[in-house]
Amino acid sequence: MLGNFLHNPAVSVIMPVFNCEEYVQNAIESVISQSFTDFEFIIVDDASSDKSAEIILSFQDPRINFVRLEKNIGPGPARNIALDMAKGEWGAFIDADDAWDKERLEKLIHLGKKTPGSFVADDLLMCLSGKSNDFLPYTTFFKKIGLKRFFRESDVSLITPLNFIRYALGLIHPLVPMNIIKKSNIRFADLRRNQDMEFFMQLFKHKLQLFVLNEPLYIYRVTHKATSDSEKYLQVLLAYEYLLQDNDYDKDINKALLNKYIEVAQYGLFLVYLKEGKWKKVFRMIYSSPGIAREFLQNIPQYCLRQWVALKNNN
Repeated sequence: MLGNFLHNPAVSVIMPVFNCEEYVQNAIESVISQSFTDFEFIIVDDASSDKSAEIILSFQDPRINFVRLEKNIGPGPARNIALDMAKGEWGAFIDADDAWDKERLEKLIHLGKKTPGSFVADDLLMCLSGKSNDFLPYTTFFKKIGLKRFFRESDVSLITPLNFIRYALGLIHPLVPMNIIKKSNIRFADLRRNQDMEFFMQLFKHKLQLFVLNEPLYIYRVTHKATSDSEKYLQVLLAYEYLLQDNDYDKDINKALLNKYIEVAQYGLFLVYLKEGKWKKVFRMIYSSPGIAREFLQNIPQYCLRQWVALKNNN
């Protein structure tokens, strides 16, 4: 099913899909019902073995351009295939288990036009999955990471590369200018986790500024992943190692990346010790790095809420 545009659309919406039959319909519906309508929607099925492709093919919207891969290549390379196909002035990204507010594209396009030479993003509404895969909001991303203080005087804030690293903003899903992407051949790295952050750091390297809107228009589903805590943090560390290998960043950015790498490594090790009941090592880490305990305590309400929702869904 191929969209056949007589003109280049304003936006190329890109969505990789892998075994997401429970959620992909909701994601597609949230995109095709946008108040801003001048876009193409490139969906790359990364060799799903469930009914994802069947669900995607049930949509008849001519803006949808569907590509089905025979071999799984991962989310980064799947997005790169879509980037090569994209014809829009802007690129937008959505994951197959998430959704958009109806006015998201319209508001981000407006912000992008007001701030030339930039990529633009919004807050995320953090949600759990209900019994019928409905969204159960519990906080916003900016509130969770303490970014709300940046919006005391305005609903829009400029985020520097250093603050992007310090606040670990790789979870955002910005609108990006495709002319820079194409001209500089910016692509996603072949990483299983945090490939988004590396992609956005490339945008900073090409002198683009990041403006963010203090409005949660991206609806982010916090799903239960099979990946263990130790494996998850190992994948995040590999992403930071990938960034640290780049010699084109200045000294301050390299220092911030290294500090974040150490912080992630320490917290991942703390969770392993906690799970294994190695209490002496747990308390030793808390004593030497109080921030670890603070982050752990901040995550307890979310953990309890997730457990409560899981129990409720099983009843």
